[in-house]
Amino acid sequence: MIQRLNTPYAGPAGRSIAALVGLLLVFGGAPGLRAGADPDSAQTRVWPLDLPEHYLTSNFMEYRPGRYHAGLDFKTRSLPGFVVRAVEDGYIERIRATPGAYGRAIYLRGDSGRTFVYAHLGRFNDVLRRRLQAVRTRTGRYRARLEFQPGEIPVTAADVLGLSGQSGTLGPHLHFEVRDAGQRPMDPQSEGFAVPDHIAPVIHHVRAVPAQATATAGGMSLAVLCPCAERDTLPALAIEGPVAFAARITEQSDRMGHVLEPAKIEVRLDGAVVYSTRNERFAFDEVGQQRLEWLEIPAHDGRARIRERWLHRRPENHLPGRSGGLWYLGAEGEGLAAGRHELSVTATDRAGNRDRVIVPLIVGAATPGEGWEEAPALACLSDATGMNTNCLTPFFQVKSEGGQAASVRTFSAQFDDPVLAPVQVLWDWLPQDAGQRTAAAQQGLLGSGPCLRITAADWPLDGKLAFAWPDSAPVPDAADSALGVYSWDGQEWDWEGSPLRPGPANLQLGIARRRAHTLLADFRPPRLPEASIDTISFSRGPVSPDPAVTLPRWEIRPLAVVDDGSGIQSSSIQLDLGGRRLIPEPDLVRDRILIQLPDSCRAGSTYELVLTVADRAGNRVQASWAASCRVDSDGGAR
Repeated sequence: MIQRLNTPYAGPAGRSIAALVGLLLVFGGAPGLRAGADPDSAQTRVWPLDLPEHYLTSNFMEYRPGRYHAGLDFKTRSLPGFVVRAVEDGYIERIRATPGAYGRAIYLRGDSGRTFVYAHLGRFNDVLRRRLQAVRTRTGRYRARLEFQPGEIPVTAADVLGLSGQSGTLGPHLHFEVRDAGQRPMDPQSEGFAVPDHIAPVIHHVRAVPAQATATAGGMSLAVLCPCAERDTLPALAIEGPVAFAARITEQSDRMGHVLEPAKIEVRLDGAVVYSTRNERFAFDEVGQQRLEWLEIPAHDGRARIRERWLHRRPENHLPGRSGGLWYLGAEGEGLAAGRHELSVTATDRAGNRDRVIVPLIVGAATPGEGWEEAPALACLSDATGMNTNCLTPFFQVKSEGGQAASVRTFSAQFDDPVLAPVQVLWDWLPQDAGQRTAAAQQGLLGSGPCLRITAADWPLDGKLAFAWPDSAPVPDAADSALGVYSWDGQEWDWEGSPLRPGPANLQLGIARRRAHTLLADFRPPRLPEASIDTISFSRGPVSPDPAVTLPRWEIRPLAVVDDGSGIQSSSIQLDLGGRRLIPEPDLVRDRILIQLPDSCRAGSTYELVLTVADRAGNRVQASWAASCRVDSDGGAR
């Protein structure tokens, strides 16, 4: 029999039972560590995570597309549910819960003046959870941000703040940040949270990139590369004119082999430091300058994608810990002085382990330099014959010989374009091919307009580039809400956002990625793969590893919610249980929501569960099930 639920909702959305397996494991806290980088604080800081081993999956200022990683990611054995603790005395400044980004996050203001951020949590402690629950009951929304007054919620070092999880992200781990008084992220490893590290960084190869069309490296007008292969000194390289350098450099701190970033890179020319980076801190309004420090070119013609560190500082780069400039231009802008030079590159990790390579340079010599191989750093568009006749390097355009030329467009901050530095872009319009049309139909997307092909060898964007939709191109006949800009990843279309509309008669595409883009309309509602199931069963939930964190009586049940087009609109999700509104957790990175029943649901009872959800285009779907609270054969709740 379907019953109405007359008791109020009694808790926020949580995790599925599979995601709470780790709660059955309880580990003692690691010993506290002295905050040696903070001379004003005499207290011992507590390790933030109850695990005896300290492994990193990501470190501070590690590469992310268009930004830097703001903290450390601690490995949690691929499981959620480990106790997370206050690292020092202080108070809770705020908490947040979002469907993506940091997921559940706690901001602890310590007595030292530092702010400590814990993200992707699986559950808050009971004090914070009750505060969050009150806000959700009032707003009816999952997304929430709560600010607290100083001392309103005091904490003592080692207090339990919650449990680790995977909210807002793809896998279980604890994201941990340390911020200074100005809310600028700092390297936690320099603030008392260093992990053991006896493994040196590795400089895998060095790339030489001519910076003018008349310059050469190793006798080549395009880039050349030399693998380091554990050599301290590379073969001599002959160069003519200004030649820039880049390198692939990685770091790892433990046997798990996670690829990290070195803490420091230093470049010397003839013994003098000409460029250095120290990953110490940054401000969030500076994070986009990451694009100025990386040579990043999409793959083409079977070539591997290039992603390497530039070994010079561009004038637009004002990140802290950076020094030097465009040293490769020489005194007059024509390159280094003729003769022999020694270029050295040193990478150092936070523990002091280092790797160094020396590159002998011969300026003005005709000898190409054996051991260096041609490795062009090119972004290309092919013509109608499939030939790459249109290419850009990070510094200049490669002239095409025959074939149909693509258009080149220059963006600059001087023209109010959203770029950090001037950038050249190759672009053209082509009809959708058969694979793109098939994928669109399979994804429920409508549109027969052309694709904007776009690429560039440099990508210092600070927003989206605007490209006008051709006047002669058809616009899908759909409501404005259904229209979207989509990019092609080689197999399917990815939603990039709504079109830019500077005027009623002019559609513009906003471009943030070097891909093919087009205008499509999403006309298909989301899919609920479990809609054909009559009953969804809920078993007894797991036991909490700490009394400060009460777990729900019933397991957290995942329910698949999939949209192949514009994607689920998280704010549209509505879930009712026996006539009462529940607030599920949108876990959209895994195409699902997580359902937590109220503790007041009675064992052996069944309730009507109704889900309504829409995508970003406004297409809506609804389904209902019988939600059953299961009992054991002896009558006890499972």
